[in-house]
Amino acid sequence: MPIKQALRNYDLLKVEDEISREVYYGCRQQWYATGWKRVSGCGPSVVSTIVSYIERSQALADAPGETAPIVTKERMRALMDDVWISVTPTMRGIPNTRILREGIQRYAHRRSLDVETDELAIPGRREARPPLSAVVSFLEGALVQDVPVAFLSLDNGEEKALDTWHWVVLVSVEHDPGAGCASVEVIDECRLFRADLRKWYETTSVGGGFVSLRRARVPM
Repeated sequence: MPIKQALRNYDLLKVEDEISREVYYGCRQQWYATGWKRVSGCGPSVVSTIVSYIERSQALADAPGETAPIVTKERMRALMDDVWISVTPTMRGIPNTRILREGIQRYAHRRSLDVETDELAIPGRREARPPLSAVVSFLEGALVQDVPVAFLSLDNGEEKALDTWHWVVLVSVEHDPGAGCASVEVIDECRLFRADLRKWYETTSVGGGFVSLRRARVPM
């Protein structure tokens, strides 16, 4: 029987355009003001979506019975610029979990946030990779804290739903131990969709990895 672990409230991922009233899932790197940021900004954008989710879920916890606070596109763009200061891409973007994790730690220190991070790298060499069950356990352990996970796909392999050399926001994992299958829901370019985790894990030629945050209070 499939087992699923997911965020508790997907509505907290939504961003509203204050002019058009269009609603998006998370933020989009194309919202950055400069060409370089738009090209290389997938990592900071992913971190911005995660931070926003933590902020909004904490706001709901502090005010039981209230509706989910609305985040506008303009507010999210301001957060993206703030995150960029600490989560800054190199000339190759953010090509591994260590660089993103260190950037998150810098951001947390600068903003006096009491958070801890963890990472799970997926090497390019298949024999060096942790078993798929360990990947699923890592994701479940993060999502049970009700915090999205940053997912890096350096090569999408045969899973065409994902891109190459790209960070996305992972919001759920579902697996069937008997059948050996595993899938995830991710947000990319403001879209929520499903991807085959097992197919990516088994066919990516370069690997990638995951970065999680331990849940903590994040002030508004």
